[in-house]
Amino acid sequence: PDVASPVISGGLVYLAGEKGDLTCVDAASGEIKYRKRLFSDKHRSTPVAADGKIYIAGRKGTVFVIKAGPELEVLSENKLGEEITASPAVSSGRIFIRTHNALYAFGVQ
Repeated sequence: PDVASPVISGGLVYLAGEKGDLTCVDAASGEIKYRKRLFSDKHRSTPVAADGKIYIAGRKGTVFVIKAGPELEVLSENKLGEEITASPAVSSGRIFIRTHNALYAFGVQ
């Protein structure tokens, strides 16, 4: 990718392309497990791995939660309705999403 950094989870590398695609590659063999366009628009954020999931935020305000693994399984698609260019951050059981107007923290109380 030209902007986002790759993330590794469970021996798989996840690469987010600026044009909205997510690619999963086996770290040892280089074999592409899948490549799927998630966003219809460009995005700038780096995917984040936590708790067996991959979190990726799109520029128009959608955050996808993907099950980490060699097959694409979208667990949820969350629309915040605000522009996002920052990468998600994870700390103390919460995921933080910064939009252009706010900072959101999601997690179990």
